[in-house]
Amino acid sequence: MPSLAPRSNLRAPEGYQPARPIKGLTASTRARRFVARLTDDATPVRETIDSTDFLQAALTFAETCASPTGTIKICVTDADTGETQCFALDLAA
Repeated sequence: MPSLAPRSNLRAPEGYQPARPIKGLTASTRARRFVARLTDDATPVRETIDSTDFLQAALTFAETCASPTGTIKICVTDADTGETQCFALDLAA
């Protein structure tokens, strides 16, 4: 299991737009419920996150994780639609 290390410097790039917005939903700042988990761990850590999009949910989850290699792989699932997006985040950058 990864050790916990708060990371407050992870933010979405300015002007970020979701790569694949959910069909039928208009752009909104309304928080949605996501479930984020590590994909490269034998016993994945899971966390429910309220966020506006997949990237923000991944970044919020990454702030609670640390990795000896500096890279973590996260899958984020929208709790309402079941859509999943995966991210590989470099924590050393």
